[in-house]
Parts: sequence; structure tokens; C-alpha cells
Amino acid sequence: MKNYILIFFLALILGGCSTDFETNAPWKETMVVYGLLNPNDAVQYIRISKAYLGEGNALMMAQEPDSIYYSDILDVKIERFLNGNLLETHQLIRIDTIPKDLYGTFSSPYLVLYADTHSLHPSGVVSDEIYKLTVTNRNSGLVVTGSTNIIENFHIGLPTLNYTANFVGGVPSLSWKLNPSDRGKIFGITQYINYIETDTTTQITTAKSIEWYVGDKLTTGNSNSVMTFPFVKDDFYRLLGDNIEVDPKMKRTMAGNPLDVFISAGTEELYTYMQVTDQNTGIVQDKPLYSNIEGGVGLFTSRTTQVRHVQLHPETIAYLDSSDYTKDLNF
Repeated sequence: MKNYILIFFLALILGGCSTDFETNAPWKETMVVYGLLNPNDAVQYIRISKAYLGEGNALMMAQEPDSIYYSDILDVKIERFLNGNLLETHQLIRIDTIPKDLYGTFSSPYLVLYADTHSLHPSGVVSDEIYKLTVTNRNSGLVVTGSTNIIENFHIGLPTLNYTANFVGGVPSLSWKLNPSDRGKIFGITQYINYIETDTTTQITTAKSIEWYVGDKLTTGNSNSVMTFPFVKDDFYRLLGDNIEVDPKMKRTMAGNPLDVFISAGTEELYTYMQVTDQNTGIVQDKPLYSNIEGGVGLFTSRTTQVRHVQLHPETIAYLDSSDYTKDLNF
């Protein structure tokens, strides 16, 4: 799950105040919700936590699960509407068994997420459908909601025919082209070069990948417009040379799917959230907060990712032995 999940928390840093000053306001429940629906994912995950404020070290409190996670007291559902009519309701399942990276500020070793295992579009994505998330705290009665449309899949034009790319000769660059979906605001492409590395002394084989970022672009168009993402062909060899260490005992071959291309699209709400949270407002200013959640804070919107598996032309593979970047890598 390649989702961008953030946790909102409150902390006060005050100095030079009188000892009878009350630094903590009365506690108020603040639910924090993050969810990015993806119609191409089999399971949708929603992150629900709570803001906290207390006496003592805020970083230490973040290590306590009770500080940021709710116990099993939430009812979470997603409803699908079309023209104001309820089509179906999905009850989400609480999951607390997904391992979390042990490094970091917040509580480990597991994440607490809420999963929807139903298909978002049983009969295909309809652009006018509304998906509404409702979270109810059974103990406090707090109700938090958010709504979003779903981004439709979009047409992708390959740089060459038959899912085969040649990075040797001809023009110095190739381009991906796509017709954006009507609800997509920001589109991005990242490619992964996949290869297999075998240690000839131990015969241990390892599959490896190198990230090849092409770029992000905004669109104000629709499905009838065309977006172009050019990339330099020689970067294929340069990235291999920059990321692979010369080692005579290593033998390398391109993987069965040597190039995976991930094309992602996000809504205008996601783009706005990214712009606001990335904004650097200076050391003495509060960071701005963007939220489209009613009754709480966070983000509930949609994105979609399509993957294309591209083969390499025989000339491209043969040139691995001649390129100045890769000739010593034992491909």
C-alpha cells in the first residue's frame, strides 16, 4: 500500500510563563482520518487515529498506542451513492496486525487500519458516484464524515508499439502519452528497471529494482486532451551505472519484466493537500492544515494507479555490454 498516511498531533512549547498558567486546554476529542480510495486496489485502507495533548514529553506519549489509536470502539462504513440514492454499504474491518517500521516517532510494532475488502466499482467506475465515509465513536457519540468521487481509469499511449522499448539509436528521448481522466488533477509517472543479480561464488540470486522518476504534471483538461511525459533514453543506462556497484563475481540479467511503468492520478483535493502540507512557512509559524473531513481533520479522497510491463528491444539489451555506464556490470 503505497499510500501517503500522516498523523496529526498537537504540542505546546512555551517558555518564560508563570507557574500558575494553564498550558493545556480542556481535552476535546479530535479524530484524524486519512484515506485514499483506489479503484484498482483489491482492499482499501483507512487510517483513523486521534490527536492528543497531555502533560509531559509529546514524543514519549507518541510511543503509547493509547495516545494515538482508538480501541475497538469505532463503527466505520463506506456508502456508495448515485444521484442521491444509496446503492450499497460496506462495513470496514479493524486490523491491528500489519507490521510498522520500528524506526520512527509513533507507536510500534503494528499499525491500526480499517479495511474495506469489497470492490469499489462492481459494475465499473461511474464518475457521478459519491463514496461517503462515516466513522462513529460508539462511546463518545462523535461522528466524522468525508466524501469523494472516484478517479476513472485513463488511456495510456506507449512510447513504442507492442509494449517494447528501444533505448538505442534514433531520437534521444521517448514519451509516454495519456488522456487524463476527467476527475484527475495531478498525474505522475515512475518507472522501475528490474534486473536479477547472481553471486557466482554462492549461487545466491536476488531480484532488484532501480527507480526511474519521469515526472508529475497538472492538468486542467479532460479525457479528450493529451498529456506528454518525455524521458531521455540514455538515462536507462546511466541509472544502472549509478546504482549498481562493479563487482566481478556478480552476474546480472534483465528480469522477465525489465521495465515496470507506474502511472498515477490524484484528485484536486489530493493535489491541494500536497501543496499545503509541503509549504514551508518558517520556523516561527504554524504549518497550514488542509482538511476535507467533517467533524475531524484529515483527508478522504481518491487516486488511481495503472501499471504497464514493458519489454526491451534486443538492441537495448545488447548495448548493456557496450555502454560506458554498464559495460563493467556483467550483464
